[in-house]
Amino acid sequence: MRRDRRRKTRQIRNLSLFAGLIGLGALLLSFIEYGESGKIVMGGREDLQVLRRFDSYLLEPEGTTFRSDGSIAYRWQADRANRQHNGEILLLSPIYHGIKNNTQAWTATARRGMLAADGQQLDLEQDVLVKDFIHEAKIITTALTLDIRNSTIDTRAPVRFTSPNATTTATGMHAAMQSEQVVFLADVRGVYDKP
Repeated sequence: MRRDRRRKTRQIRNLSLFAGLIGLGALLLSFIEYGESGKIVMGGREDLQVLRRFDSYLLEPEGTTFRSDGSIAYRWQADRANRQHNGEILLLSPIYHGIKNNTQAWTATARRGMLAADGQQLDLEQDVLVKDFIHEAKIITTALTLDIRNSTIDTRAPVRFTSPNATTTATGMHAAMQSEQVVFLADVRGVYDKP
């Protein structure tokens, strides 16, 4: 009887040891497969190195930034946000919602964007489209910078500005959002239609 108990105890110990080894192997395998921070790696080492450029990432994030008086300055969202080690956030398919007098005054969209670590500058690139809902205007360009702190938009790239009665093309533009002043920098061409 004692011999059977000892054998069962030995078998349980062996099974426990075996289960522990399997668990340790699974942990090691998941570490190798998913990387050190839980990021899923679908391919080889190159994919893992690309992911390690980022501190962390979020899928379908949304953010809100407030002014010093507590009102909403802007909202943003993206398909994905990759937070880099320096604090900047790479946004894939970002949408920026500019707020004026507590209503959405305009949006800016692009394929990519880089939000500064302090949240006060957003650089947009690739198929940039800015829509002004108050004046029914659009800005189309390849790259531009939104300076949140100073409420300005700048680009050195070719730009197309359309409103209900006019179309202007230029190389480079500066816009002050508070005063609603737009300055085209070079190679300015425009067409105006009577209302």
